[in-house]
Amino acid sequence: MGVNIQTPRHATSQDRPEIEIEVPENEIEILKDKLNELRWNALDNVIDLDMANRAFRAFDCDHINTRNLPDGRNSSRLPNAGWVASSIFKDWKEDEQFVKVYSKRRQNVINHHKAHGRIQEGKGAKFWLLRDEFNYVDEKRGLDVVYK
Repeated sequence: MGVNIQTPRHATSQDRPEIEIEVPENEIEILKDKLNELRWNALDNVIDLDMANRAFRAFDCDHINTRNLPDGRNSSRLPNAGWVASSIFKDWKEDEQFVKVYSKRRQNVINHHKAHGRIQEGKGAKFWLLRDEFNYVDEKRGLDVVYK
């Protein structure tokens, strides 16, 4: 018996029953708040990376508004990629799936550099320097992982 291509195999959207998933209202609000926090932090990280790219210093004082300057601190910092990476990691360190994939991905990057080093191709970082840096940084971040 052949397949009738004129008969849809799946119900069209108007024929599908609407399924309601019960999600507690407070859980939705928690997720919305977390998404807003991640979005705000991502914006800050992009700004910091753009400033670091040109070695621009960033004022790191907290003002309720810009009309009450100066605050007496006159403090600034030079954003750098390591600081931004740690900031991003901090946002995601509680997510088990992220941390698992993070560690695997870092080991894959080391392995990739190791493979290129074996055939002496390219000018990428030596794998042992990369491995040592990842081990050092991740220990500072509180991860219990050792890259090989």
